[in-house]
Amino acid sequence: MKLSKIFYAFLMVFILSAGLAQALPIKTQTLGPYPGKNQAGEKLHRWVVLEPQENQSVLFLVVDEFLNKGQESLPQVIAHREIIPHANSAELHEKIKFYSHFVDGQQFMDASLSARTISERPIPGKPLWVPVKNSWSAQDEADYSAWVSSTVTVDFVYGSSLSVDCADWAMLVRWVYARDHRLPMANSLAGSGQLFGHFSSNAEWDQLPSDPDWRKDQRFQAAMAYLLNSTFTHSLWHDLYPVVINRNYVRPGTIFLFLRPDNGHTQTIKSLDVNYDLCGNSDCFVTYWSTEPASQDAVASIIREPDTFGGMGNVYSGFLGWRWPRVNAHGQWELTPATAMPGYSTMQYYPPGVPSIENPQDPNTPMDQDRENAYFYWLYSLLGMHSYRALL
Repeated sequence: MKLSKIFYAFLMVFILSAGLAQALPIKTQTLGPYPGKNQAGEKLHRWVVLEPQENQSVLFLVVDEFLNKGQESLPQVIAHREIIPHANSAELHEKIKFYSHFVDGQQFMDASLSARTISERPIPGKPLWVPVKNSWSAQDEADYSAWVSSTVTVDFVYGSSLSVDCADWAMLVRWVYARDHRLPMANSLAGSGQLFGHFSSNAEWDQLPSDPDWRKDQRFQAAMAYLLNSTFTHSLWHDLYPVVINRNYVRPGTIFLFLRPDNGHTQTIKSLDVNYDLCGNSDCFVTYWSTEPASQDAVASIIREPDTFGGMGNVYSGFLGWRWPRVNAHGQWELTPATAMPGYSTMQYYPPGVPSIENPQDPNTPMDQDRENAYFYWLYSLLGMHSYRALL
């Protein structure tokens, strides 16, 4: 997980060229950037992104043309996207090798890739909305939490044209709230890592009808379809930050996310209180999330797996807050650095009084029962929750 993208890309190319692709495990991968040119001879970079899901993987090819364009333009184009069953792993790795060796725009076209070609640049449009201020505040976060607690239900997506998975569901809820309250919003795109935000748009979307109800707002939904097709749990991780463990920061609307080499999962906390349907007469973490493949259905569940908690050894997980968009000194939108966000803390990864483990960065390290008991007692006590064993 800590290998640099450059080293990892060279490693993958070496393995693939050695003819060992069939033996490779199916893991989350972002390969690139690979340099090239479009038909006009202008420079571009591209990435090959692989997102494993339960029984299949989504492979997509991202292209970013390095032109003098402002943030109002779409940051990248998905030149190709396909779903491949895990049973066809040999085909999957051959496709990764194939797409990694293009050198220019003509080869993209010769391969008859779906979607728009990379020479057909989207024309910038109007911002999706103009925010009433340049950042969120602690009160905005409190209001967002109250809205998630009181308003958001498992049928949140019903009535729209969108289908979502777990990361999509979390992002869509946040984007809808930001849209309705005219707050700034932005997420990093898989591949290029560039921001897509309220400031981005497309002239084609501007021709679509808008509506105060987001489920009837075709322009907004077109923007969301672009965003959700270009992001997943591993890219969302970069837009979040670990929070201190207390009720001011671990509350409805907080994200619980974990990453593993071959998968990941994003959940939005709905409540931390008694839920008779899910955990009886006990406090528990009730979360909402959607399924894979993407659909309009959402699931209400409780967090169960001990190895997904940061304090249990997986440093690629945890209770996470949203990094706020802000305008930098150059007049460009960016995400506030994690360490500058209110409530930033790594305490959940190194809980006091909980025995350490030999390799805290290995999410597969087995946990003994004493350590589980100590960790969950610490966690539930800080949050004022009772019957912590109901979690297990």
